[in-house]
Amino acid sequence: GTGGLNEPDEGRYAEIGREMAAGDSWLVPHLNGIPQFQKPPLIYWAPAVSLKLVGNNEWAAPLPSALAALGTLLLTWRIGRTLFGRREAALAVLVLLSSLEFFVMARLLTPDMTMTFWITAAMCCLVKRVRGGGADLRIRVKPGGKRHGWCVPIPKRGRSQPRADRVRNEHAG
Repeated sequence: GTGGLNEPDEGRYAEIGREMAAGDSWLVPHLNGIPQFQKPPLIYWAPAVSLKLVGNNEWAAPLPSALAALGTLLLTWRIGRTLFGRREAALAVLVLLSSLEFFVMARLLTPDMTMTFWITAAMCCLVKRVRGGGADLRIRVKPGGKRHGWCVPIPKRGRSQPRADRVRNEHAG
């Protein structure tokens, strides 16, 4: 069998999901009748749906974290393939899959793996946008020569430029 749910967080998240699945209150999560607003509701909705679909057992509650981990692996492969090629993408997935913390978090009912999935999805969208020709990825430089601490997607000149700027540029030239 499995190790069961760890206390206190996993048990609390699973119980809130179980109470959602058993009752009709999907909007406001409750634990023993007390409203719970400490986390975004997705952390409670995901196990509730899982418990509804596969039944009330110890592996149904952390199933959303395992699915989020699988999605993260797929997105990592896509990012690696887009930026570097198939071989490098496979190596990136292998490195991530062999990471102990990633493996452990995929088996726990915590917000961490779901958040990892959504952050990786956002990065994948950025890579797709930049590689799709819609934007350049540049590091903005201040006049004094210091760099900002982030990369900014900047639209390319041409069709992706806002209409008002295109009209202004056409009249200027």
